[in-house]
Amino acid sequence: MEKEERKRSKDGEKEKKLLEKHLKEVEKREDRYRKDIEKAKRREEKRERKEGRDRREIGELKKVVEGLTRENLDLRARVEELERKEQRASEKVWEDVAVGSKA
Repeated sequence: MEKEERKRSKDGEKEKKLLEKHLKEVEKREDRYRKDIEKAKRREEKRERKEGRDRREIGELKKVVEGLTRENLDLRARVEELERKEQRASEKVWEDVAVGSKA
């Protein structure tokens, strides 16, 4: 009877050790997964911050492009106006030359 109790006690200790070992392994895996989750969250937050910066930068660049486009259109209009003035002045000179040669 005493032998059986000792055997049960040893079996109980072995089982306890196995369970403790298994518990430690499970805790390690849990910690690893928890760290992986935190790391993934940080990556996601970083990606979201970058996307926000990119959206703001795109908005700013669109405004710059719109301003440059307006400026470009204004400059083209001025160039065309100057070309028309130059053309009229050239035509006037030729008219004056033609009138002067007839006289």
